[in-house]
This record gives sequence, C-alpha cells and structure tokens, in this order.
Amino acid sequence: MIWSPVLVGPVKDVASQKIREIADIIRNKDHHTNRHGLMTGNAGEALFLYYYCFWTGNDEFYDIASECFMDGVEHNIVSLTSSTSPLNLHASFYDGISGVGWEIAHLLTHQIIEGEISDTMGTVEPWLYRRMIYDTQQNRLDLLQGAAGIGLYAVRRDNRLTKEYLRRFVKELSCAVFEKQDYDSGTDYSIAKGIGAMILLLIKIGVKYPDMPEVQVLLDYFGKRLAARIQDLLCTKVLLDNKELGWRDGVLGTLWVALCCRAVNPTLCEDLIERVILEYHKQITDSIPFDSGMAGGLISAAHIMNRIYHLTGNRTCREFARILYEKEIEAATFIDPSSGYNVWLTESDGFYGIHTGLLNGLAGIGLALMAAVSDNEPVWDECLMLS
Repeated sequence: MIWSPVLVGPVKDVASQKIREIADIIRNKDHHTNRHGLMTGNAGEALFLYYYCFWTGNDEFYDIASECFMDGVEHNIVSLTSSTSPLNLHASFYDGISGVGWEIAHLLTHQIIEGEISDTMGTVEPWLYRRMIYDTQQNRLDLLQGAAGIGLYAVRRDNRLTKEYLRRFVKELSCAVFEKQDYDSGTDYSIAKGIGAMILLLIKIGVKYPDMPEVQVLLDYFGKRLAARIQDLLCTKVLLDNKELGWRDGVLGTLWVALCCRAVNPTLCEDLIERVILEYHKQITDSIPFDSGMAGGLISAAHIMNRIYHLTGNRTCREFARILYEKEIEAATFIDPSSGYNVWLTESDGFYGIHTGLLNGLAGIGLALMAAVSDNEPVWDECLMLS
C-alpha cells in the first residue's frame, strides 16, 4: 500500500512536536513499576519507542525500547512457572503472553530486532494453542481475552504445529456455526470485543493457508451477515449513541471489517461511510466530551478514518481524519507535572489520568500521530485492526 501523510504544513509540525514530547515522557518514566503487557504496559510502550527510534533516527531510543520490552517479556515468561495447565495460562492478548508473543513476532518480521522467536516462545506455544481451542469451544472469540488474540499470534508463526492448531481452530469454529447451530454472533462486529477481529483473522489464515476450505465458507457466511448488519444500520435513525468513538465503536468496526473482507456490496460500504461521517460530525461539534486514547476516543476514530482513506481512496475520509487529528491535538490541555508538556487524560480501568500504554494512553496516541505525519504504512496497528 502506498501511504501518504494526512497532516501537512503547520499542523504536521505541531503533531510532530507532540510525538517528541510523548517520547520524552515515556523515556523518563520508571518502567519497573509498570504493567508488562501489550495493550497497557511496557510492551506497548516499547512498540512506540522502537518506531519512534526509526522515525527520528535516534538510536538512544532503541536501547530504551529494548530494556522496556525485555521487562515485559521476562515478566510474562516467568508467569509460566505458576501455570499447571493451559486453562491457567495467562494467555491474554490484552496483557498476557499472546500479546507479548505477537510483538516479538512483529518486531522480528519487520527486522526491528534480531533473534529467534522459538528461544522465547517455543515451550509455551503448545499450551497457548490448546487454550485457543478451548476458548473457541467456549465461544470466547474476542481479540483482547479470547481465541482471536492467540490466533493473531499464531498466524505470524511458520511451523507445522501452528498450522495444525489453526486448522483445528477453523474446524471448531465451523462446527459451532454450522453443526451445533448454537453459535450466537449477535450484532457486535467491533474489533475489540465483538467478532470483527475473528473475521479479520480468518482472512489472514485463508491467505496464508489456502488449503483450508472451511475458511472461505465461514467468510461467505459472515459476509452475508455483515451485509445485513449494514443494511440495518443504514435504516437506523440514530447511528451512534455512545461516547466511545472508533475502535470500540461497533459501527465503525463493522465498516472496517466489511471493507477488509470485500464480501459486502461496495455501494453499501460507501453509504455507511457517508452516514458514519455525518453522525460523527454531529457528535464532535456538539461539545460532547470524548476520550482521547486508542481504545475509544478521537485518535482512534482518526486513525481508522486514515486507514479507510488509504484503503478506498475516499478523500472525504481523508479530510475527516484530518479534522479528528486536529481536534485530538487541541484536546491536549492537561499539564504533565513531570515534564511541563500539555498532554491528554485518558481512561483506563475506570480511572482518568496520564496513562502511557498503547491502548489506554500516550504510546497509542503517539503511534497514531506518527501514522498521520509519515509516509510509512503503520504496520504496527495489526494488533488493533488486524490490518
């Protein structure tokens, strides 16, 4: 994909300065007292620092990122010693082993770090994959705590064990949908906790392993349900009724998944894009307070709109992404006492404050702003959008 910045001129300079300030704050914090997972801990902060290093060419941040990341890896691997079965394994993509494993695979794939993933993850993989199958059987398929997060790690691996477990995952899902007929996907197609991530994972599995015919059968099934869901949304008078925009928003999640799987009539997607932008415009101009983090705030909606623009070429999405980014920058009004910088208060586990994680704070905001000012595709967002 050819990527181009959506922020140019003076606003690009302001965004770039905010990225540098975020890097300073994260660099100077005490990571030893932090959480250790991908979405809210050291691993997510390290992901930002690695990309910041390559964006600026400042190698000092590479060493800081590596130290920060290894704290997260060591904590999660040590936690294995307290596990007696796959069901007790802290497998969570949110703050457990599958999220950290995904980051190791991601950094190796893009040649950001060197090494062998088997040295770290080799002993845990069989347990992790058994947990993926169990979660599938229990209809726990979401990205953050369920089978989809483990599957996203698995699809990054290249070995026979992984392929056979992914084949088993697809068969168990097919059984739940077509044989047991007790699978209730509901109407939540969000990526965070709905079935959106699982659909995007199936696309990845199908591309990597075309000899799994059940994958396309499942995608055809979900494609029809997606089309029906979009038609329902277009007939609804009020499309958005909450204060969580973007990643946690089931409407925007539905749109993103439909565009990626290409199983829905493009006209329906175009109509939903127009409707979503109209409704979002109403909400952000009504002075309603929104969160600022990647979980469900302005920066999240801006990044997804940026992605949709680059996927579709729809310049209305580009312009609206720019508006959202600018509103995000304007929302940095709280003074960080440690640095004096104006930053964002974000929500995490019910608490508003200065958070530094990927999903809940400054690291995610910094990565999204980097995508807005850069000409490099933000491949890091696979962990949020399975892009």
